[in-house]
Amino acid sequence: MSCVFGLRELVSFVLKAFVIVAALGVAACGTSAFVAPAGPGEPALDAGPAWAEATKACRDVRTYSATLRLSGRSAGQGFPTLSAIVALTSRGQIFLQVVGAGRPFLTLAGTAERAVYLLHDDNRVVTARADEIVETIVGVKVSPDRLLAVLAGCAVRGFDVEKAMRFGQRLAVTTAEGTVFLERRAGAWQTTAAILDALTVHRYERERSAFPTALQIDAVAGSETSSIRVRTIEQLEINADLQAAVFDPPAGAAAAAPMTLEELRAAGPFGRK
Repeated sequence: MSCVFGLRELVSFVLKAFVIVAALGVAACGTSAFVAPAGPGEPALDAGPAWAEATKACRDVRTYSATLRLSGRSAGQGFPTLSAIVALTSRGQIFLQVVGAGRPFLTLAGTAERAVYLLHDDNRVVTARADEIVETIVGVKVSPDRLLAVLAGCAVRGFDVEKAMRFGQRLAVTTAEGTVFLERRAGAWQTTAAILDALTVHRYERERSAFPTALQIDAVAGSETSSIRVRTIEQLEINADLQAAVFDPPAGAAAAAPMTLEELRAAGPFGRK
């Protein structure tokens, strides 16, 4: 390709943006690093009501769909602002498509147990668990239902509190999946960040909505770090009735050349070195 930012890198970075991606520090691309509260903090025995208020809207999210704008950096290189269409369900279904110049670059569709990843330009297809496909691309497993929880604003799927600490005006609530940070904004408790194993989610913004309209997803895959800023640009729908056909294998997948996970790992994130 003749463009400065090749399609191979674009596809790799887009998937990193979505289903996990890494750490940051790029003011030029609108990203910034998350700084966890310092010190041991103090027990927050009264955190229960704050936790319930902060997660009230997102606890019962069954489906999520939106068109998103993605920007950021990966492995020291910035990438242009991109658009992606995403649909997710709490049952583990996923649809993710990145379109440019009037055609799709990539499509990932299916369920947590069986997803199809079609590389349109290479006409190659991988079929495997959704989180395994994601892991071969970015080194971190992220399931569709975890991604839904992150985008919907709860960050976690289970809400039993194991520990709650207070750091000044900020609360840190720890569940079996990680630690979620809460702050009071506009007179109400809201989730503002979360640390979930290799993932860090932060810079949650809510513009006239109970659900995030912007957030940053960071992840660490080995020695590589990336940072993606995600903004909802249109058609955010929560708990809409998504037809099962949305998650069917993409058109063209049946005619594409099969590729195994091992071949994808060896060939690189775009299916070839």
